[in-house]
Amino acid sequence: MRKKKVAFTGVFDLANYGDHLFPEVFDREMKKRGIECEITLFSIYRCKQAFNKEKEVYSIYDLEEMHRKCNFDAVIVGGGDIIHYESFKHVMEGEYRSYPIYDLWIVPSIFSYKNEVKLIWNALGIPFDFSGAKAILTKILVEQADYIAVRNKQSAQALFHSGVSEKRVFVVPDTALVLDDSYKANTEFSVNINSGNEKYVVVHLSKLMPVEEEQDVINKLDALYNKGFQIVLLPLAYTNDDDHYLVEFS
Repeated sequence: MRKKKVAFTGVFDLANYGDHLFPEVFDREMKKRGIECEITLFSIYRCKQAFNKEKEVYSIYDLEEMHRKCNFDAVIVGGGDIIHYESFKHVMEGEYRSYPIYDLWIVPSIFSYKNEVKLIWNALGIPFDFSGAKAILTKILVEQADYIAVRNKQSAQALFHSGVSEKRVFVVPDTALVLDDSYKANTEFSVNINSGNEKYVVVHLSKLMPVEEEQDVINKLDALYNKGFQIVLLPLAYTNDDDHYLVEFS
């Protein structure tokens, strides 16, 4: 049986560890079902994969051209909260670049319609509700998918409010939750916080936090500290420059 040729879209050009697990988990889950896949990664920018410099990542805008070479059987759309119309900036090669993350699902929808290639949503998240023209556009784009899986009820409701049939949407756990089934590691990993205290609070803060809310956050952290908690500031994604923001905040 020949391998299934799969185009897999996600933020593989950014150093966000969780997103890089999606194609790995998918590949192992397919193998468990007797399906061998040849996976080609697509992100906004063409590059070497952020955590694996041996792996090529192609630009999503080259999906059509790559299909002519590879003849894809299916397109798997990521994981993560990428179903929206917002554009962000991320730190890439030491500078902020515009990152239209929405193209990671919009381009595959158009591509699948034109080329009659199977389109599969891999436990996607929808962080914002849609209204007006965006709701109409969302329904049109989503209708191209052959299988629609979202990661929580909020995401499902956003689709229902856009007119997508409830019968077509499946709410499933984030695929990171099957890591124990997919990976049988022989090495144990641990994190030593070195707080000197068993009571601690791990805090993630974003540079997008409104300035007027900073003092309120400081007050709450001070209150926790006075109750005996150690405060651990943890960057969620270095691509968002979180580490620099936390240094300034502290």
